[in-house]
Amino acid sequence: MRIDSIAVFQAKRESNQKARPEVRETTQPETARTSLRSLRFQKHQGSQRWMVEVVDAYNNEVIREIPNRKMLDVVGELRSQIGKMQDTRC
Repeated sequence: MRIDSIAVFQAKRESNQKARPEVRETTQPETARTSLRSLRFQKHQGSQRWMVEVVDAYNNEVIREIPNRKMLDVVGELRSQIGKMQDTRC
């Protein structure tokens, strides 16, 4: 009885191992470096909203802007146009 249960256990174990996807280890090339990033906070002039710039610390390159500067430019321009419309009504 014990031998049968061991055989069943081993058969289940082998079938589970066959069903698992193969896992491969990947290594980064030697030239790969860790990226150090910093955050810059500033107030956008046109929209008067805060924006965050994600900056690469090595070369001071802007990686991403949150929210996008172009979107804030549009918001600022819309505010300006609405202000002009209100001035003409008065």
